[in-house]
Amino acid sequence: MRKILLIIIFVFLIIVFSLKFYTYFIIRNSSEFKIFLAYNPSLLLNHEYAIRAYASVLQEEGIPFQRIDYSILNSISINAAPWIYKSLF
Repeated sequence: MRKILLIIIFVFLIIVFSLKFYTYFIIRNSSEFKIFLAYNPSLLLNHEYAIRAYASVLQEEGIPFQRIDYSILNSISINAAPWIYKSLF
C-alpha cells in the first residue's frame, strides 16, 4: 500500500513539473506575449523612476511592452479589449 502511494505521488509530481515547464516554454517562445505598463500620470511626476525601471528590464529581456494610462483600462469594456489591445501594439 505504501509503495503504491509513493508511486502515485511521484507520478503526480512529474506531471505537475512537466506542465509547469511546458507553460514556461510556451510563454517564453511566444511572439504574442506582450505587456502593458499601466501608470497613473499624476504619480508619474514623483515616481517616474519606477516605470523607467520596469521598461528597462522589459527592453533588456526583449519583451514587447506599451506604456498606457491606467484610466484607459477603466474606460474600456471587456468586449472591446481585444481591439484596443491590437491597436496599441
